[in-house]
Amino acid sequence: MKIVNRVSTLVVLASAFIANLASAASPAPTYALALERAILGNWSAPANLAPGVVCRVNIRQHPGGDVLEAKVVGDCASDEQLSESLQLAILRANPLPYFGYEASFVRNLTVDLTVGKPNGMLTTRTLR
Repeated sequence: MKIVNRVSTLVVLASAFIANLASAASPAPTYALALERAILGNWSAPANLAPGVVCRVNIRQHPGGDVLEAKVVGDCASDEQLSESLQLAILRANPLPYFGYEASFVRNLTVDLTVGKPNGMLTTRTLR
């Protein structure tokens, strides 16, 4: 009986530890949605946008959501018009959502954005 209780306790502790790691590794989905809405509301898509392009953006911000830097990296960085439009959208959304999301806030954020959807939408795919 003691062994079963100890194993159960270890399973509960391990589950809690994994849950804490997961929440520390990536912001909450509601924070991701708030970021997506803030950026979308300030983005003007280039006219020649190819469908389904995934762009990675590194965002550096202060607590409070003040954007210090937004930099498009990877393949999208070579498309100057797309890169500039995404950077401008993030800077226009300044400050990014913070209040109410303090527990999910990430100072150095990497966001993968899928651009060029048929309806011209910008969607957040992953946050790190």
